[in-house]
Amino acid sequence: MTYEEGIGCTRKIMCYKQYYDDGIRLVFNATEIPIPSDKDPNNDWMAAPTQNEMWGMEVALIDFFSYFGFVCENGVWYITKYPHGIVYANADSGFTGPTDEYNGKKSKVKSFYCHDWREYVESTPMP
Repeated sequence: MTYEEGIGCTRKIMCYKQYYDDGIRLVFNATEIPIPSDKDPNNDWMAAPTQNEMWGMEVALIDFFSYFGFVCENGVWYITKYPHGIVYANADSGFTGPTDEYNGKKSKVKSFYCHDWREYVESTPMP
């Protein structure tokens, strides 16, 4: 993974979106997203995946900060973009799929998984 801090608040983390479950780990008790009615009451996790579907993935280099709309408030990271919807625990898949209804809503970042782009592209400089 490469991290770049630019002028002011500009930042970049370049990662490969390679698998469906790569992405941002979030929790429902720290989000502005409404809790789905079918959410498992015993699991509070949710995620913003980097892919549209479980199989047939598109491999691409992305800047996590712009892709997920990272913002920092009082030293805490939040995301504001959900390009592929959200995933959450329920009896079925718990996958909303791509939707714009969550964009603009803040969710506190618990963790994220980033594939180091240098492992896949040996001679390409960081964009």
